[in-house]
Amino acid sequence: MTTGAMCDAPRTASREGAEVRLPRVCFSLPYARQLLDGGSGYFGGAEVRGTTFLRGLARDGAFDVHAVVIGDTRAAVTGVDGIRMHFRPDVPWHVGQQDDATRSIWADVDADLYVAFGANEATAELARFCRARGRALVLSIASDAAFDGIVYEGSTERDPYGIPGHFIWFAMHHADEVVVQTERQQALFMAREGRAATLIRNPAPSTVRSEPRAAPAYGGRMLWIGRIDPNKRHAEALALAAALPHRTMIMVCNDIHSLGQRSIDELEVALPNLMLADQVALPDIDALFSFSDVLVNTSVVEGFPNTFLQAGMHGIPIASMSFDPDGMLARHGCGSVANGTRPDFARVVESLLMNNARYAGAASANVRWLRDRHDPAGRVAELADVVRRALAQHARRPAVLAR
Repeated sequence: MTTGAMCDAPRTASREGAEVRLPRVCFSLPYARQLLDGGSGYFGGAEVRGTTFLRGLARDGAFDVHAVVIGDTRAAVTGVDGIRMHFRPDVPWHVGQQDDATRSIWADVDADLYVAFGANEATAELARFCRARGRALVLSIASDAAFDGIVYEGSTERDPYGIPGHFIWFAMHHADEVVVQTERQQALFMAREGRAATLIRNPAPSTVRSEPRAAPAYGGRMLWIGRIDPNKRHAEALALAAALPHRTMIMVCNDIHSLGQRSIDELEVALPNLMLADQVALPDIDALFSFSDVLVNTSVVEGFPNTFLQAGMHGIPIASMSFDPDGMLARHGCGSVANGTRPDFARVVESLLMNNARYAGAASANVRWLRDRHDPAGRVAELADVVRRALAQHARRPAVLAR
């Protein structure tokens, strides 16, 4: 059995002279520990989005807020900013996790409601537990890939990360409430499941705000943030750096060392305009945006990238090889989008950096987009409403046998 430290007493609040037990809400955020306690390690967009919501709900004061993260299972429950962290081991979810849906870290936390980010095997396990124990589950969809053709009941087809489509389907199908990041995801979920999902756009991950930049300030420096991943396509970013040798590129690439030191050395010789980094702490990412002129994106598919928000926070535009969530680039003018080919991507980026009027207009539009749609307090309030609704409609039901 894999468990974390046992939970302490429920939190209460004084209301009208009486002590009332606060609803216990637990977030599943395996790789978010470093964002909560200041450590180092891998994190992605789901972790940034999740911890922003997590801290917001903790500040709300209406919930007893917990999080399950990867860590030493022998450690005691840790409190950070009103959030109680529980630890699970860094092992595949199917190892020691699903033998008995009632015997897991989730049972130790004993929450009234669980929140997960991304439809995957980890969330499928949590959905199985919630069904077995009659607890409510809120799922926040991460990527549009959750709606790919391989996702259906019983599917053994695997996504690029090796996850069988059935797990993704199970997580979505059995969530009591589903939250999506874009209008496109909202329409895809309705078409797939025949029920409504709640649109909650990503909350801006910090209070940093800059005026829109009037022109490139650092020689057209490009910033790419991602990881070694078939979806993020780091090779396309390298091709862009090669196509525009007069433009510097900062490339933050998680797991870049998996390429081997020899390959990295060869890249740095072949591309003298390239500056490579592996894992970078979130506050330091802000600094990189401050000293860059354009964010470039090469992903095949996303949900809504937090990096797009960070570009808006720092007043710079975005250039994408093909991905354009809710038309924010082409239709709303927050940057430029190419046709998916390398030559057109290089052309689009160079055109944006060479035309100051176009650049300034895109930077201003991106700042407006952020201000109008991604205010963190408003987005946290929307999630709190979803949590309250799920608690009211799905409070500790009788157990249901999962299948």
